[in-house]
Amino acid sequence: MTRKSALRHFGRKCMSCEFVPRVDSQLEVHHLYPLADGGERVTRIETDVAVLCANCHRLAHSANPPLTVEILRGLHLRKG
Repeated sequence: MTRKSALRHFGRKCMSCEFVPRVDSQLEVHHLYPLADGGERVTRIETDVAVLCANCHRLAHSANPPLTVEILRGLHLRKG
């Protein structure tokens, strides 16, 4: 339910790099409060998740704590 709700709320593009996939399965839901750290399983779409492409989602989790969507956007802007 969270995935479909997030795609409906935020749209079908990566909130970090703005990639628009051909199929929705290329987008993933990133929990801003990681479930592994005790984040709630029942989430508020507006405040608790972000839609990311698989590459940005992996990049977000390459750091501990995970990179924020704002930091990810900044990395893309710097790359130009």
